[in-house]
Amino acid sequence: MAQAQGKVLLKFDVFPEEKERIEELCKQFGITKIEFLRRAKTIAESQPEMFIRENHSDDPAHAENNR
Repeated sequence: MAQAQGKVLLKFDVFPEEKERIEELCKQFGITKIEFLRRAKTIAESQPEMFIRENHSDDPAHAENNR
């Protein structure tokens, strides 16, 4: 995390297709990206099994992220 002008900035790494989906959901529900990420964090802490990704080690698009 970084801090700028009294605000805490959160850094999240997401796949490009996830970024597009997050933007779509934010528009659909009328919320900001940070609000979406706060809600996702709350869910992740209470239900971590929802955020476990399948291993895509055989998929070249995801191979780098599974090292």
